[in-house]
Amino acid sequence: MGCGLCADLCPYGAVRMEDRRPHISAEECKSCGLCVSSCPRCALDLMACSRATVRKGVWRAAVSSGRPRCLIFACDRCGREELARALRSAGLRNARLVRVPCTARVDPLEVAEALASGVDVVVVVGCEPGGCEHGDAYLHAEVRLRLVRSALEVVGLKDVLFYMRSTSSSAPAVMSKIMEIAGERERPK
Repeated sequence: MGCGLCADLCPYGAVRMEDRRPHISAEECKSCGLCVSSCPRCALDLMACSRATVRKGVWRAAVSSGRPRCLIFACDRCGREELARALRSAGLRNARLVRVPCTARVDPLEVAEALASGVDVVVVVGCEPGGCEHGDAYLHAEVRLRLVRSALEVVGLKDVLFYMRSTSSSAPAVMSKIMEIAGERERPK
């Protein structure tokens, strides 16, 4: 399509357009994923967090055995390791964690795909302001997620998308909130 949105949004200037095609500089790219999640044609992908990898996480969450089925996107710098350990020790069979390099990589289409696939709740855990190694890339994610949440509220799906900020030190409080959101409940008979 050659819209150039990826080049306009890249916080590192790693994407340049030539003949209406994006060219990415491997030296300048820091793999935040903003270009991938912003591309209206899904023409770009990120090796470290590919669309196929995210789809696999969505599928695992959609077929998990407990309810509500919960998909958690967590960036590398927000206490993701602590969250993963806490999820394992809590034994939540209904929660699946997908690693993203930055919340900027979370594509609204993937959130919609998760909900359409049977996931009941999507949680996005990102950095505190000023704590993102990708600068202001997380701001794009916040704006997009607010818009998605507003659209979901319009159609009556108020409590299916949550966005939380975290650090390694605040991971226990975030995990407590995730436990509250994703705590397994009895299925209606």
